[in-house]
Amino acid sequence: MSKDSVKVDIHADEVKQEAGYFYGQLYEVVRPLAQQLDELLDRRLVSTFIAFLGCILCHRHNSMSLLLSELGGKLLGEAHAPAGTKRMAAANR
Repeated sequence: MSKDSVKVDIHADEVKQEAGYFYGQLYEVVRPLAQQLDELLDRRLVSTFIAFLGCILCHRHNSMSLLLSELGGKLLGEAHAPAGTKRMAAANR
């Protein structure tokens, strides 16, 4: 293993820790809404909704729009973008 791959692994771990922290902060903000939605909707839809909010916050840009298909790719990964798009469309119904 080279020094560069070790640096990338360390950086990736830091990014994952920061992402987990910010996702936790997001959940604290939307917890009252999530609890209300959880009583009305399937839990999977509620977790998709929270992940959807996280994607919007992370990937929004003032000068460019964010397409639903792009959000689907961010939600489940680019390889599963159509499934992510379908999941968000189901959550919006």
